[in-house]
Amino acid sequence: MTLARLARAQGQWPQAEAYLHRAIAQGAGSEAWEELGHGFAAHGEEALARQSYANALLAARGERVRELPGRDLRQQIADSAAIEERDEHGLPRLRG
Repeated sequence: MTLARLARAQGQWPQAEAYLHRAIAQGAGSEAWEELGHGFAAHGEEALARQSYANALLAARGERVRELPGRDLRQQIADSAAIEERDEHGLPRLRG
């Protein structure tokens, strides 16, 4: 989320959008959806902004969100890919 906010503040929307999609896939929730909505709104993508804001409300309520159009399978897989998990001590461990 922080990287996405920094990228958006520096006018790097494509990078910020990529960070936000990854954050959402990793479980960031309503805050990331809202930030995505702000970015889409600032760049004139009103339909995507509305859907992102709606997803922010759904996520906040614990309901299932709707996928955004235009994300292909390769992008979705890359968003959810995690190289490693870490335990409570910060040590890496295998997923599963």
